[in-house]
Amino acid sequence: MNIKVLIVDDDPLGRQGMTSWLSDQDEIEVVGEASNETETFAFLEKQQPDIICMDVSLHGMFDRSGIELTRKILEKFPTIRIIGCSMREGIDDILSMFDAGASGFVAKRYIYDAEILVKALREVLDGKLYCSPEISQRVLATLLQRNSGKNKQANLTERELEVLILVAQGKTVKEIGSLLFLSERTVETHKHTLKVKLGAHTDADLVKEAIRRGLIIV
Repeated sequence: MNIKVLIVDDDPLGRQGMTSWLSDQDEIEVVGEASNETETFAFLEKQQPDIICMDVSLHGMFDRSGIELTRKILEKFPTIRIIGCSMREGIDDILSMFDAGASGFVAKRYIYDAEILVKALREVLDGKLYCSPEISQRVLATLLQRNSGKNKQANLTERELEVLILVAQGKTVKEIGSLLFLSERTVETHKHTLKVKLGAHTDADLVKEAIRRGLIIV
């Protein structure tokens, strides 16, 4: 079954380019385009896509942006997944998108990288979080600092919190091991300990409980 995607971007050339490229991917169907909030909600009232690729910085929307629009969409259509896309890669914009409810962030320089974008769409559709490669490390570092107090309350070590955040981003045991320079067995041990501490049985339960406790953002 194809992944149905709506593209929201104020740049006509950007929308056309992304639509053309995504339409060439076998498992992706671009079902519409929008340039602002009005067009986006007009489309969503008629049809809901699986995923919205949302430009983080939308112009012509007074004091609103793609971040605020993401929050408003998810209040009305909570089952839709949203991936933030931006030329800017500032950590504040990225974290604000996740705080607004986005499930992923892809830097626009990766938009035409089939491997990265298709992976992002797949993982987000599966209920995971996704960040462009090197952005993941910056997000991880910021979250570690921001969540240090909550981390202590949950009795997690810094390493366990690192593993937890990467699990929430949809990383595999092998990928987590590579990013943190750990063996796969050690990663599995950390995951088991996390599940015991948070009372979870599966990875999905682990992420949901971490979100509920405010240990990670979505």
